[in-house]
Amino acid sequence: MAQMPLFRGEGTLGRGQGGAFSKALLVPVPLHIQALRRRGFNQSALIAKALAKLTGVELCLDALVRLRPTRPLEGLGRLERQAELCDVVATRAARCTMLHQRPVVLIDDVMTTGATAAACCQALKSSGAGPVAVLTAARVTEPGAAKADDKP
Repeated sequence: MAQMPLFRGEGTLGRGQGGAFSKALLVPVPLHIQALRRRGFNQSALIAKALAKLTGVELCLDALVRLRPTRPLEGLGRLERQAELCDVVATRAARCTMLHQRPVVLIDDVMTTGATAAACCQALKSSGAGPVAVLTAARVTEPGAAKADDKP
């Protein structure tokens, strides 16, 4: 996944700014309904709401949906995470028109291997979204975050 500045230069988010993401839609990574009920909140959605308020960029909380619960991804390597997330995330049919050719900023709380973000990006692109950027609050980079045997 390429890194791209979203808060300065051409890719700036915010009121009255130009660039590729000036008409972007903020979309949080979804939780499965069971996880949402258990936790009581979606941390990615909370970040997305705050960012939308701060920047004035439009927010769509329900563009993506988790189709089935997944086991906890903690301790899984990149390949195991990819397998666990295969066909788990989809775009809500009612949101396809809103997403059509529109730039999207996917909001996630923590990125480890990028498997969740990749699954979400695939669902968004399959539904006709324009360019998709990923914005995370934290990135796990320490050794052992993913199993060494899964490293490319």
